[in-house]
Amino acid sequence: MKLFTDIGGKDSQGVFTFPPGVDYEINGQKVPGDSLVVKLLDMCSVYDSCEAEILRRIGSLRDHGKLYKEADFGSEHGDCKKSKHGSDSGSDSGSDTSVDILDYGVLVMDKVKGKPLSQYDWWKQLSKPQKKELVEKTLVDIEHKVYDFLKSQHLLYTDLHLDNFLVEIETDVHGIHSFKEAHLVDFGFPGIFTVNKIPEPEEFDSWFYKQFNYHRDTYDLCKAQGWSEFPRPRTFAQQLAESSGAGKRPSDQDAGTGGTGQAKKQRQPRRRRLRMI
Repeated sequence: MKLFTDIGGKDSQGVFTFPPGVDYEINGQKVPGDSLVVKLLDMCSVYDSCEAEILRRIGSLRDHGKLYKEADFGSEHGDCKKSKHGSDSGSDSGSDTSVDILDYGVLVMDKVKGKPLSQYDWWKQLSKPQKKELVEKTLVDIEHKVYDFLKSQHLLYTDLHLDNFLVEIETDVHGIHSFKEAHLVDFGFPGIFTVNKIPEPEEFDSWFYKQFNYHRDTYDLCKAQGWSEFPRPRTFAQQLAESSGAGKRPSDQDAGTGGTGQAKKQRQPRRRRLRMI
């Protein structure tokens, strides 16, 4: 299986795509390789091994397996390196070359559209207000996705920084870039936790922005741009209420049959505390 690195840099090490025109077979059917991403994991690491289970639960895992790669270490590298299986082929034979068998987990996933804002060529040319507007719109979209993910899967995504948000951008005929949609990537440990209770929207909203602003990358961005930390837009709970119908005023008929009391219960839900990690 021939692979090549999709994007350079520390945040994409071990992430690959297929060469153009190459298909990948899943359950007997060929899938275009350009619609998939392959990630290599060290299955001996507890930090890597849990990601396969998370991706399976959320429906993003298309295929998985193991990859064995032989790596030669000659005398110019110094002492022969032991393999993860505990063998050292050079020690008994006296040879100056050993073979290290590296055990990787291979995850095949659907390719997510977009990329981190900082990786767009035009990002550095934007004014500070334009950059901040794009980041704020990204946060609003990501917050809804994280909360929906929490409610549907009882999994809390905590690794909230801009390199983990792949942003789709629309560009008009005048070259003006505008936000379209944002997507989450990197579901590995220790950035995700299981929870038993779902927090109220107001509590989650507060935690989300504290978590994002606490991250070192956010601090560095704000310092470089001369910004203060990103404030909560304070519309999250209202948007959720409107989308569920809980924010609508009761009709006169409802008010005459006890609807007002029911609406009051909706406006004042019983709070359940959840300690965010």
